[in-house]
Formats: sequence, structure tokens, C-alpha cells
Amino acid sequence: MERLTGWKKNDAWGSTDAIPNFLGSERSESPVSEVWFGDHIDGPTSLNESDIILRDLIDQDPTAMLGDGLLYSFGPRLPFLMKLIAPAEALSLQVHPTKELAREGYIREDVLGIERTAADRTYRDMNHKPEMIYALTDFEALVGFRVPRKARRLLDGLEGMVADSLRKRLRLATVRSGLKMLIGWLFDEDSPATAEGVSEFAASCAQRLERGTSPSRRTDEMVTRLAAKYVGDPGIIVAFLMNPVSLRPGEAVYIPPRQIHSYQSGLGIEVMASSDNVVRAGLTRKYVDSAQLVEIAEFSALPPIRVAAEHPSETTDTFLAPAQEFSLSVTTLPGTTPGTRDVAGEPVQATAPGPVLIPGEGPRILMCLDGSVDVMTTAPRAHSAAHVTMTCGQSVFVGACEKDIYASGHGQLIQCATP
Repeated sequence: MERLTGWKKNDAWGSTDAIPNFLGSERSESPVSEVWFGDHIDGPTSLNESDIILRDLIDQDPTAMLGDGLLYSFGPRLPFLMKLIAPAEALSLQVHPTKELAREGYIREDVLGIERTAADRTYRDMNHKPEMIYALTDFEALVGFRVPRKARRLLDGLEGMVADSLRKRLRLATVRSGLKMLIGWLFDEDSPATAEGVSEFAASCAQRLERGTSPSRRTDEMVTRLAAKYVGDPGIIVAFLMNPVSLRPGEAVYIPPRQIHSYQSGLGIEVMASSDNVVRAGLTRKYVDSAQLVEIAEFSALPPIRVAAEHPSETTDTFLAPAQEFSLSVTTLPGTTPGTRDVAGEPVQATAPGPVLIPGEGPRILMCLDGSVDVMTTAPRAHSAAHVTMTCGQSVFVGACEKDIYASGHGQLIQCATP
């Protein structure tokens, strides 16, 4: 096993305290949006705060680190990427491509001579990016589109050209390609969703809130909050048309490629195929390509895909998404009530449980979510640890050759692996 030090990002939408508090470090002066754990070329996770990165460790012996099966299926790279993510403000309206779209887009931007890491580049690699978010705190998001008839009901009491136009166009949005045409119209330069039109729409939502006549306070509060940050952005109207999702700690939602989404607030573990391809259409200061998003997004009005836990053992819940690259499992050691602490803020220790098997195989990344946990491997590699004690926020990489993993102590572990 190898201790990991994640790669931090400092996007403006991040929180100054959520991730530092979880990792047990000091509050950051600048927002900390994400911490990456994997071998993606743009997020160099290091080993035990050294200059050696996980990507180099895998390159030294891909068969031992990944196993024959994963090496054959995915090549000499870790197929998943795990992140801590902490939005304090809304992320951009975004979709992630399929493999085919990613390959086409990557080659196209290469031909155009756009540097791979340039700010105006959309496709940073050739991989798709299905993802799942597991909530560590209450977590808010927008995922996919509402059914048009429900969206029409939310227009009750709203005034202005944009609201009037939406009423008419939502009647047609139930036909094939209707939602795609509607969203394309919102981003069109001839649309009434100009800066003035969007501001008028947001003001009407705010007035409805003040009158106490809102059919959805949650939606109107969201529109009002976004309008203060992104004045006149037509993405605000798109957000109005999307499904709000509230996750409690321990709940998960899956985002397939091509599904529009925007995380709003909270702290969570995000796991995905190893990719950094993001097509954005608004609510951001980063590069936006709304035409590309409209072209590739899925416009079916469907409810979000919540992932229910399977129970492979008495101590472990596993969240299996419809993706080949990743799964998440959470192991709660016997005698531990998740999140229970004494008056001094320390985890309550009810009993001293013996080691329990953490289900899974192949390469894995484990992170402690609570308490103090001892992790042991039955087949340690030369020059690596056979036993590691982990506290909240600490993580390790376990190679495929290290076989079974056992844990003891008091607390919770989350594990990212390939199913």
C-alpha cells in the first residue's frame, strides 16, 4: 500500500473550509474546489508527499499494479479517477462526452492547433466521463431536464418576454427534439433571452418570492442567487428548466455521458472514468461552447439516476453505477455509528472489532471518512506498507497484486475500484 497526497484545484466556485476541514488542515485563503486521486496526466497524485507520482508507480509495473484483466481492457492506466469536491457556488452548466465524441473532439482541436491544456480547449483527452457523486454532507445539484408540463407550472405568475416565450415553446417541447430546439433557442443570439430579458425573468422570480406566491421557493431562490452572480446569463433559464436534486449524506446519483448537470453546494466524493473533458454552456467564467453542448447533450426529460446501495457483506455498502470503470463501496466497522462523536469531538468507540474483509479486487483507492482505521494487506509488495493507520481524509493506493484487504478499528472507509 502507498499513502497518497491528492492534487488540489482552486476554482473560484470552491469552498475555503469544506475540504481543509475534512483533511484536517488549516482553512485556505483561496477556495479549494477539488482534490484528485488517480493517475490522470493533469492531476498528478503523489505518493506520501514525495516527488514520486502514482502514474510513475503504475508505469514501473502495470501488470502488478492493475492486473491482467484491467490492463487488457483499459491499457496501462488506472481506469477511474476519484475526487473530493466541494462546491460553495454553482458549477457551470456542463455535459461530458461519449468516447466517440471525445475522440472526434480531441482530434478536431488538435488539427485546429489548440494546445491540449489551453483555456479555450474543450477536449483534454480521448475518454468519456460517466461519473457518480456520493454525498458526505447535504449536497445540492441540478441534473437533467424537468418534464415540460412541470416546467410550465413553474411559470405561473412570472411576467416578461422570456416567461411568455417559454410558455409557448414548452407546449412544443414534448414532441421529438422539442427540448433540444428550446435550449438551442435560448442560446441563440436572436432569442429574447438577452441580458435584459434574463434579468427581467430573474427579477420576476424574486418578486414572486417576496409575495409568497412561488410554486417552488427552491427554484426561485436558485434563480435569484444565480442572477446575482451571473448577470444576464441565459444559462440561468436553462437551470430553471432542470431537475433539482438533494442528496443526504450517504446517498449517490449517477451522471451518464451527455447528461446536463450542475453541482450547487456541499461536500462529496466524485468518482468517474479517468477524464477531464467538460463541455460548458454557462454559469462560468471559463471557456463556453453552448453550440457544442446543444449538439451533444441528451434532451430526454427523465428523473435523475439515484444509485441504491447493494450489500455484499454486513459491514459494506456498494454503489454500482452502469459504468465499467468504477464502483464505490463504504465499509462501516462494527460497533461504529457513522458520525457519532463524544463531547470532545472524538469518534465514539463502542467495541474493539476484529479485522473485516473489504470486498473487492484489483487496483483500489481507499479513503478514511471517519474515525481511526487500520488497513492491512495479505500480500504486501516489496518496499511498500503491509499495514497503515488512517484517519479522516487520509488515503492509500492498493495495487492489484496485493490481494485481500482487511480493516479494523472504529470508523468508515470509502473504496473506489473497478467492478
